[in-house]
Amino acid sequence: MVAQGRAQGPPLLLPIRAMAFGSPLNRKLFLGAVAITGATLAGLDYYLTRFTSEREIEHVRQELHASARILAGELAGVPRERLETWALEAGGLAKARVTLIDPTGKVLSDSQHDPETMENHGGRPEIREALARGDGSSIRHSATLDRDLCYFAYRTEYARQAGYVLRLAVPL
Repeated sequence: MVAQGRAQGPPLLLPIRAMAFGSPLNRKLFLGAVAITGATLAGLDYYLTRFTSEREIEHVRQELHASARILAGELAGVPRERLETWALEAGGLAKARVTLIDPTGKVLSDSQHDPETMENHGGRPEIREALARGDGSSIRHSATLDRDLCYFAYRTEYARQAGYVLRLAVPL
């Protein structure tokens, strides 16, 4: 039985490629959609990367702040001759680089470097901020360790004198 008005033969199937790119209008629509999708994905990637990075850095600062407060309480009872050993132990517990700086900016102890060979730290941004506000932070390159670190500085007392700064740092 043959349907009226229709010729016998194979069904008309156009190759998908011919349908998609056969006309200039289809090409323009397809390329426009690809461009919009690409731009949207690039913008989303940029935004999410910044958002995630800022949240992670804030989380690190909060952890360093909590550790600094705890370590500052321990610091009060540490004799001067034991500061270097204390810094090493504190750095291991806090999983951070620990540095104690006196009111003149001189490094008294550091958990990852010999304090005798370190320059004055009084001008470092996180130190200045801690002396002015009580705490401070910065993200910058460490000349001593030659890598980027997140620094958190906390103003504290040592040997019953104010103006000392306990600084913690972790790599980013």
